Amino acid sequence: MKREYWILLLITGMGLLLRFASLTIGFTLQANFDTSLFPDEANFLLAARYAHFGSFPPQFLYYHNSLILSPLIAGLYSIFGVTAFAGRFLSALLGTLTIPLTYFLGKELFKNEKKALLAALLLTISFIHRFWTVRGLADGPLTFFFVLSIYLFIRAIHLENWRWYLLAGLATTITVLVKYPGILIYPIIFLYIIIGIYFKHISKRALLYYILTLGIFAFVVVTLLLSQFALALQPLNQISYFLNILSSGGSNLFYYIFNTLELNLVWGLLLFGLLGVVLFHSLKQHTKGDILLLSWMAIVFVFFSFYGESELYRYLLPAFPALYLLISHIFINLFEKYRFSIHNFKITHNSLISMLLVLLLGGFITAELAVGEYLIVKRSTTYGGIYQMSTWFNVNGTQGAGIMTPSNSLAQFEFYTNTKFQYFALSTGNNEVEIWNYVQNNNISYIILSNHFPETLSLPIWNILPLDTVHYSLNSSCTSGQFNTYLYQVL
Repeated sequence: MKREYWILLLITGMGLLLRFASLTIGFTLQANFDTSLFPDEANFLLAARYAHFGSFPPQFLYYHNSLILSPLIAGLYSIFGVTAFAGRFLSALLGTLTIPLTYFLGKELFKNEKKALLAALLLTISFIHRFWTVRGLADGPLTFFFVLSIYLFIRAIHLENWRWYLLAGLATTITVLVKYPGILIYPIIFLYIIIGIYFKHISKRALLYYILTLGIFAFVVVTLLLSQFALALQPLNQISYFLNILSSGGSNLFYYIFNTLELNLVWGLLLFGLLGVVLFHSLKQHTKGDILLLSWMAIVFVFFSFYGESELYRYLLPAFPALYLLISHIFINLFEKYRFSIHNFKITHNSLISMLLVLLLGGFITAELAVGEYLIVKRSTTYGGIYQMSTWFNVNGTQGAGIMTPSNSLAQFEFYTNTKFQYFALSTGNNEVEIWNYVQNNNISYIILSNHFPETLSLPIWNILPLDTVHYSLNSSCTSGQFNTYLYQVL
């Protein structure tokens, strides 16, 4: 086996270790991942549990913009049991496999194993990719199939072979079924082909094959979305949500940039420094690889920048392999251009540029490991309060009792307590009488409030409970990270 493949195997093994160590035991600094299911993650895992036992999910499992993720997780439950580990296994596995896949895409684009290997290494240590690929969410699998689809399209364009287009169309269909942003693959490839035809990098035959592939893809996806199975789980609600956000004027094109600086100033500045070098060099060179990767990053960034203010590193995850490929491509080019001899070192223009490049890239890698670990710690403990409340209920709660909790935490709570209680979303009553009537009519025995969930802060119930000792008494409270979570028992 070639030396480069041994190196790739070592890099992939390191990626496997980083992800599955977090999945099974958790690093000391990362706390225990099993105590911190995210609300969206819990929806997927709980829906899979209902599918595993052959029953219908409750009404509150509304956040389900993947047609196939929960059924796949349900299959893993049959092997590993209904656990958070089983629910996260697929994401961790596909997250690991994205590493060698990124290598092969890089080698196809640049015909340079050094660039491909460096990109694979950057993806391996990426705290953003590590964090989101050890969770039972669609974003990790989406990124894998996103990269796979791009790779197959590039092979098809290079070889002008309809079989590769057929494989690319099949891969994109799976990508969209995993999560609807997979549809962005088609505008990325279209922009790449059009620019490539303009610069005479690509023949017009590629455009014809692309249009035929798009037609077949659209027919297959529409058929699936209109099928009886897909209607209950279709992602069209999320597309509708995106369009509503777009028309409301509440989106912010630069939110992700400012949010990166808020996450961590050092990491944000290093990232912007890298992006500056990448954009300047790529726009100047505009090779086929540069055009594809810039189109890839731009379309994903612009789309999700208009999605509303949400988490930078989750929604942009499909764009990070493109970013790391560009970083590797450009830095290897610059290193080769400004290389100098260590044995005969002299302070020259070339040596200064080389040292600055080494410092920038080295600082970024260090930040990914050190600063990234700090951000993982901070984020992973966000919902520990719900876990602690669930633990209390498993020991002290009366089975079948009614529990009212923020709507976004319903799936978390039911997953942790193994469906032993009746679960209700917080009352949206405008006054104490309406809230109390809701509590009585639904025989609610316990109420959970957490200042992490926005509806908790806006509802009148937050002001009523601590003061009204006639109906409610404080049972316990706990703090997880920066968010307080409170449990009240109805007298």
